[in-house]
Amino acid sequence: MRLLATTEPHRALRRRAFALSLANGLEDATPPLLLGLAVDTVSRGSGSLLGSIGLKTLGSRLFALGGLSVGFWMLSALIEYFTDRARADLANAVRHDLRVALYNRIQTLDVGQVESKEVSDWLAIIDADVNQVHGFIRQGLTPFFSTASNLVIVAGTFLVVSPSFALVQLLMLPPLIFASRSLLKPIRIGYMKARDDGERMGALLSGNLQGISTIASFNAQEVEAERVKEYSQRYTQSIRNAERIEAIYVPSLRAIAGGGFITSIVWGGLKVSGGTLSMGALNTMALTQLRLLSAIARLGYGLDQYQRTATALERIYKTLDSHATILGGQKALPKSYVRGDIVFDNVTFGYDASRPILKSISLRCPAGKTIGIVGATGAGKSTVMKLMLRFHDPQEGRLLLDGENVSNLSLGDLRESISLVSQQVTLFAGSIHENIAYGRRSATRAEVINAAKVAEAHEFIMQLPEQYDTPLGSGGLSLSGGQRQRIAIARAILADRPILLFDEATSALDFETEAALQRSLDAFVADRSTVVVAHRLSTVRHADMIYFLSNGEVSECGTHDELLAARGAYAGMWMIQTGEKSQASKAAQHLLTAS
Repeated sequence: MRLLATTEPHRALRRRAFALSLANGLEDATPPLLLGLAVDTVSRGSGSLLGSIGLKTLGSRLFALGGLSVGFWMLSALIEYFTDRARADLANAVRHDLRVALYNRIQTLDVGQVESKEVSDWLAIIDADVNQVHGFIRQGLTPFFSTASNLVIVAGTFLVVSPSFALVQLLMLPPLIFASRSLLKPIRIGYMKARDDGERMGALLSGNLQGISTIASFNAQEVEAERVKEYSQRYTQSIRNAERIEAIYVPSLRAIAGGGFITSIVWGGLKVSGGTLSMGALNTMALTQLRLLSAIARLGYGLDQYQRTATALERIYKTLDSHATILGGQKALPKSYVRGDIVFDNVTFGYDASRPILKSISLRCPAGKTIGIVGATGAGKSTVMKLMLRFHDPQEGRLLLDGENVSNLSLGDLRESISLVSQQVTLFAGSIHENIAYGRRSATRAEVINAAKVAEAHEFIMQLPEQYDTPLGSGGLSLSGGQRQRIAIARAILADRPILLFDEATSALDFETEAALQRSLDAFVADRSTVVVAHRLSTVRHADMIYFLSNGEVSECGTHDELLAARGAYAGMWMIQTGEKSQASKAAQHLLTAS
C-alpha cells in the first residue's frame, strides 16, 4: 500500500500500466476459449455458436474462426507491447523518485546518524533496494496479474456454463487463503534475515577490497579468505532457509487448485455423457483451469520478487521516515554580521552519553584570533570541531557564538559561517577548479588561482596535464595526500567565511611546505577566528592561545612560550617532537658514563 501511494504522482501512468497489465493477463487466459469454440464448431456443426449466427458451412465457420484467431493474436501482440512500455515507464519513474527522495532524506539527517552506518549500507538502500523495486514493478507483478486474470476467466466460464458449479469451486478459496497467510510471514522473515546477512557479507567484502594493501602487508590473505567463507556460508544458509519455505508455497496452492480441476473433470465428464454439456464447454472449462494452475505455478517467481521487494521497501521507508534530531533555531545569522567569538562553557559530550569524551571543558576563541587545540590521540580534539559545526550537540553545557547559544541559530547560517578543512580530505569527481570552487561556485578562474596560491597549491597544479581543468576521480586518489590537503585549504580560503577550522589540515605536508603555507595564510587569517587542531606543535606555536587536552579535559592553556615555561605536558611533547628530550637524555647518559 505504501508503494502504491508512492506511485500517486504518476496516477495516469499507473492506471494505464495496471489496466494494460490486466488486459494482457486476460488476453493470455483466453486461448482456451478459442480452442473450446473450435471444438464446438467441429463437433456440433450448425448447432455451434458460429453456426447460430448464420455461418452455415463448415468452411465458413472455420475461416471465421481463423480470422478471429488472427485478430486476437495481433491484438495480443499490441497489448503486450504497450503493457511493457507502460510498466517500464512507471518502474523508471518510481525508481527515480525513490532514489532522489532517499538521497535528499539522508542529506538532512544528522552527521552522526549517517556515520552510524557503513557507506555500503547506504548504497545498498539507494541502489540495490531501489533497483529491486524497479524490477518488481517491471516484471515481478506479471504473475499476479496473470493469476488474477485467469481467476476472472475461470469464474466467468463456470458462471456461464453452470452457476451452481461455480459456487462449488468457491470452496477452494478458504484453503488457498489459509495457505497463503500461513506461509507468507515466515517467508518474509526468512528473506529479511538473509538480507541482513548479505549486507554483512557485502560490508566485509567492501572493506577488504579497500584495504587490500593492508591485508597483503600483514600476509593475512588466508585469514580474510576464511572470514569471507564464513560470512558467505552464513548468507547462503539464510537464503537457503528462506527459499526452502518459499518452495512449499506454490505446490500447496497448486494442490488446492488441482482439487478443483479434478472435480471439474469428473463432474464435466458426467454432464457430457448425459448430454447436458457440450464437449466444447467441457474443453474450455478444463483448459481454463489448467491455465490457472500454470499461472499459480508462475507465482513462485512473483512471490520471490514480492518478498525481496517487501524487505527492500521496509528499509527504504524506514530511511524515508527517519528525521534529524539536531534542528536549527529560528535566529538568522547573516555571514556578514558574524564576529566569530566562540565559547565552550562547561561542555560535556560523548558519542555514547555514558562515556563522555569531553568533560566539562571551557575554552574560548576570541573574534579574529587563532587558537590551537593539541593533546594526545583520543583526547577529544576533533570532537570540538564537530560540536562547533553542530554535527552533534553537547549533553551538558553551552556552546556560544557571538554570545548566542548555537542551538538558537539557523543551522544553515551557522555552517555557512564556517569553513572546515579536515584531515580526511573529501574531493569530488570533477576538475580541480570545480573542487576549489565547491564552496563558491560562481568564483572566477582568477579567484580560484589566487586561493590556490595562498594554499601553496598553484605550483603543482600548473604541472598537471590540464592544470586547473585536470579531472579528478572520486576522492582525488591520483594526487598525493599533501596535494589533496592543499586543494582543500584552497577551497576553504575561496569560501571566504569568518570562521576557519583546521583539523590536522597540514598533517600530510612536509615541514618546508607547511612553513611556506603558514606564511601565506598569515594575512588571510588575520581578521578571522581560526581554530587549529594539530598533533604537530609547530603548527600552532604562533597561535594566540593554545589549549592542551588530556582525557577530555583542558589540562593546560596559554601561549607557546607560556606553556614551555610551565614545563608541563605541552613542554614535554614539544621537547620530544623537537628532539631536545632525546639530546638531554644522551648528554646525561654521557656524564654518568664519564663519572
